[in-house]
Amino acid sequence: MVRLMSVLLMVIAVARISISETWITHNEHVHRLKRTTSCSAVGSGNPVATCDCCLIKNAVLHKKNPLIAVQYCTTEHNCRFDSAAYQNEHTATQALNGAKAHLKAMSIINIEKIDNAPSLPADGMLTETHILEILRSLNQDGYLALPDDIDHTLKIKPLGDSAKGFWSGQLFGIRLLETSQVDQSQTIKPLYILKETKKGVKEIGHLYHIAASRLAEEKIPTVELMNHPVSDVSMARISFDDLHFKLKTKGSTRYFSLLQTAPGQSLHNYLKEFGKTSSSRDLGDPILQASIEKMKHIFYRIGFSVSLLHQKYAQTDGQRENVARKTYVHGDMHSENIFFDDKSDMVTLIDNETFALSINHQTSGVNDLVEFYMVHTIHTVAQKFSDQLTINTEFGIDDRLWHELCRSLFDGYLQAYNNVSKESYVQLYNEFRKRFFKGFSHKSIFTSPRNLKDQRKLKRLGPSSRRRHIEHVELKQTFDRLLEDGMRRYETHQD
Repeated sequence: MVRLMSVLLMVIAVARISISETWITHNEHVHRLKRTTSCSAVGSGNPVATCDCCLIKNAVLHKKNPLIAVQYCTTEHNCRFDSAAYQNEHTATQALNGAKAHLKAMSIINIEKIDNAPSLPADGMLTETHILEILRSLNQDGYLALPDDIDHTLKIKPLGDSAKGFWSGQLFGIRLLETSQVDQSQTIKPLYILKETKKGVKEIGHLYHIAASRLAEEKIPTVELMNHPVSDVSMARISFDDLHFKLKTKGSTRYFSLLQTAPGQSLHNYLKEFGKTSSSRDLGDPILQASIEKMKHIFYRIGFSVSLLHQKYAQTDGQRENVARKTYVHGDMHSENIFFDDKSDMVTLIDNETFALSINHQTSGVNDLVEFYMVHTIHTVAQKFSDQLTINTEFGIDDRLWHELCRSLFDGYLQAYNNVSKESYVQLYNEFRKRFFKGFSHKSIFTSPRNLKDQRKLKRLGPSSRRRHIEHVELKQTFDRLLEDGMRRYETHQD
């Protein structure tokens, strides 16, 4: 019932949108719908898809009344909509909703065009009050499924320095205050992250590409997340977007995405705290030892859960289960984009725009681990563009401890291949090691323009005096010990 309500709300929201930034999907091909788009080409000979495209294009892009749009498409393309759609605007709107559902249409909401549009600052720099007014209007118009009294139930907080301006992006956390009907006790639940998308329409297009792919199977409606905890936390969860809107400013347009939040804390926060503990205590200190075990568990859970996600979407093609199979990869898996909830053991991946890079160009899941290890172990070109990419020594974690954690990460990834024989495990390990070292060693700055544009490749580029030592000493020892751990498990099981 909750899922049905969420779908109905989404359909209602889509029906009300009348702006030009719209995407549709037919036969797994994503199309940005423009005034010059040929619906016959989109439909590829399918008359139903052609007519659905025509209806969306005329109602959304050309802003025609749905009834007029139905009549136009019937005349111009000989479309055969349900005869009920000819009777009045209400039934024509139903035909439009059906077309949008068939083609998975998604549009960006123009806040200026919605009912009860709030007054907003000319420069587009939002405060908590502005955001509350926007969410109230979106909720009243049926775009969201929040409680009616959001003025007293939503708690909004800036994340980071939102005053830096457009190119840095504004970021806010949105939480929901719930009051128990039994004892009137109150709890605050994380609900959304409101993010100003730095790449505008391009980034939203990537998010749509993900939502229109097989990965959409992983989306749990926000209404359901609000009311029911996730029961199966074995596989990494993906946080999805719920809607996107834009604001007109004096000199430009600002684009915002309302993203599902993640329970727990970012791995970045865990590493900061662990760094403080490890750098201030002796190795034999019980507090440090407990902290090490906790961090090893977190890293193991990340490796295990991400491996399950990779395995679920890996291409089969009759191949045996192995890490070489191509799959969807996150493509930007650093510590700020990984959340862990120590109450449930759940791992959640956020900031998932880069998943879109692998929708049409899948690759081995090992690459996600290579990139995570690279950006947190040595300085690459990527560090020049982001202050989020902190290497282990900057956290205060020495190389020996850091590689113990990474060994747990790799161990979890391999152990997620369940019930494999000893021989199969050795094959998995060898392929994993081969692909990891190959990815780590890809250091030439003289690379193709395509690689330079691909974030997944950029994170591996750049000279580093530290790289050679890490590769031939620390990393080699880590993999040797990883194999010993795996073999020890099989020997223990046989005994």
